[in-house]
Amino acid sequence: MVGTSDREGSTVKRTMTATLLAGVALGATISAPASAADPVRVVAAGDIACDPADPEFNGGRGSGLHCRQWATAQAAQDQSPDLVLTLGDNQYEEGRRSSYRASFGRSWAAPFLDRDDPSANRIWPVPGNHEYYTAGAAGYWSFFNGGTQSSPRSSGIAGTTNRGWYQRKAGGWQILALNSNCDQLGAAGCTRDSAQYRWLARKLKGSSARCTLAYWHHPRFTDGEHTDAVEMRPFWRLLDRYDAELVLSGHNHDYERFAPLDARGVASADGVRQFVVGTGGKSLYAVQPNGGPAPAVFSDTTMGVLSLDLGRGSYSWRFVPASFPGNGAFTDTGSATCLA
Repeated sequence: MVGTSDREGSTVKRTMTATLLAGVALGATISAPASAADPVRVVAAGDIACDPADPEFNGGRGSGLHCRQWATAQAAQDQSPDLVLTLGDNQYEEGRRSSYRASFGRSWAAPFLDRDDPSANRIWPVPGNHEYYTAGAAGYWSFFNGGTQSSPRSSGIAGTTNRGWYQRKAGGWQILALNSNCDQLGAAGCTRDSAQYRWLARKLKGSSARCTLAYWHHPRFTDGEHTDAVEMRPFWRLLDRYDAELVLSGHNHDYERFAPLDARGVASADGVRQFVVGTGGKSLYAVQPNGGPAPAVFSDTTMGVLSLDLGRGSYSWRFVPASFPGNGAFTDTGSATCLA
């Protein structure tokens, strides 16, 4: 099955090899430079690596449509990405540091992660709910930011420990990582009174970037097993107000692409386009329409990654299936221009 957008176009031809990131101190803005003619290649997926104790782990290579983190990591590598956005639930079942090291670390992290050198690191993560099954998501913070599970570093490539929202820049795009585990973020959660909301408002208001991409774990809109994350409505409203282009999420183990939507979930030419990419390897969920806005394209048959080319004022996408026996052959391609 091949999906096309309401603003159709062929996939942008990539004419550059992997772009080197500009070296800066941990916690600072990281820029991936590109010429006006060269897009930045971004690969994204969530819901990735099985616990090594999972009966279908099979030495890390999985079985059937389960535990295929090695195959999806290879699909990601095959795209020669400049950046890799992991969309939460990176490591099952509880996000312990030991599980991270044995599963996610040997599949997805091995080719992309450098926690000590931002100039070499290509993974920009966000946490999912399974990370918080270990108290305080301590395994997540220590794996990505360094330190130990009992004493993670205070900051690193995953942003400030125990917060998890941060801004990066890539090829003229503003990229915003958010933490959608609202029940773990104090009494204000993800409301307009929260520190994260105020931070996002400042970043959007102060940005000179023409194009904006945000990503977090729980999808604001979805037709998957887990229902819409209504708690993320204030963030969607902000992104829509400032003409953001893209939101990426995981949580539901499927692929969904929506037409641009406003904060009410109504199709709008100047709304925000959402992709759900929970196809990173753990397992797949069946479609379950929940009465909200329906995705333009949906697949519950194929594990793989979303490949984005972020250009100067435009972007294109392609869903890339992982290669292993029994996986589906679904793909989806399209392109669009930025709003601002």
